[in-house]
Amino acid sequence: MGNLANEAITSTTIRLPLELTDKVIDCLHDNPSALRTCSLISRAFLRRSRFHRFRSVMLNARASEKFEKLLNESPGVGPYVRELHVSVSTFERTPTWVDSRLPHIASKLPNVTTLHMRGNGEYRAAAVADLTSVRELYLTHCEMYSMNEFVSIVGSFPHLQSVCLRDVLVGRSQALTPLAPKLKKSPKVLEFSSSRLDGPMFVDWLLAHDLWEVESLIMVPIQRIAIECVGRFLRVASHSVKYMKIAMVALKSDTTFASEVRSNFGLSALKNLETLEFCSPALYATQYGADDIAFHWVIQMLEDVSSPLKHLAFSLWTGDQSAVTGEDWERITDLLKLPKFSSLRKITFHVWGRPGPTTIITETIRSKLAELDEKGILSFDNVPDPEY
Repeated sequence: MGNLANEAITSTTIRLPLELTDKVIDCLHDNPSALRTCSLISRAFLRRSRFHRFRSVMLNARASEKFEKLLNESPGVGPYVRELHVSVSTFERTPTWVDSRLPHIASKLPNVTTLHMRGNGEYRAAAVADLTSVRELYLTHCEMYSMNEFVSIVGSFPHLQSVCLRDVLVGRSQALTPLAPKLKKSPKVLEFSSSRLDGPMFVDWLLAHDLWEVESLIMVPIQRIAIECVGRFLRVASHSVKYMKIAMVALKSDTTFASEVRSNFGLSALKNLETLEFCSPALYATQYGADDIAFHWVIQMLEDVSSPLKHLAFSLWTGDQSAVTGEDWERITDLLKLPKFSSLRKITFHVWGRPGPTTIITETIRSKLAELDEKGILSFDNVPDPEY
């Protein structure tokens, strides 16, 4: 965003075609200092310079004070902001700058479409309620005060299309306040990665307000307590879900876990599912202190697939070596050779970790699926699970 000092615009006017001045400024899009200089040289450069300088704004306690001053002195800056990054720390005293200053800033940003809220601090919905143009909401490494605050923030944005939680803790609420959300159409993307919240309460809220037409659903990981509510949501959203990414965490002593997943999820009802992605059982078992690294639940979900899948993906980590070279993957490779998977255009394997085990995993899969590999369907890379 560059220096937020007051912009004293000169009266110089350079008479060049607008397309030409825009191209000149576009070449400087990643140079904030040069953009600021251009905006001071001529009014002809001002509009495009501001477009690049303020398209994405990052605010914390210190930067927010300067930015609020800039907005007060140059109100024309606010409409240029499309992407807003907000960060609050646990070390800040309450009320934090987000509670006291952000609402004033938000009221002057009418065109923000992407909102990132991060930091180790805690957020409440009122701080961003005026950002009604938001279409994409990302909460990362932070906390929401309660479930009431969480559904309030989701419901505050009438045009919201994507809700992504990554390493987020949402506090509990005894009950949700019965307020109708401004959001009338379901988000197309819901992502819950390494996050903790009251799943049944959120599903109840989504279904109560007919916000179930989700096309992309990411749930990593799911534990037993969430199986029923996720299954309930999938049954309602069975004709809208096109992409699903999933990880499970279970204990070996829980011998009915895989069958419970199968009976609740009803994957056979997802008639429009195009892409299905499975995360590493070993990785999430390690991260969450579980001991079941088997692929039993993956097998049962693959058995239930009834839609003509286009893309199947597996994230495989060092710890998955024993499972890949064992009976589980004998069954998985047999399944992938069935006619119902003939619609697959691509099977991606993200294999990462120590070189020795990952080489064995890759070679084992290539050997077991040699026919598919010859057809060019298999794809391998070393892209790790994005959360770790």
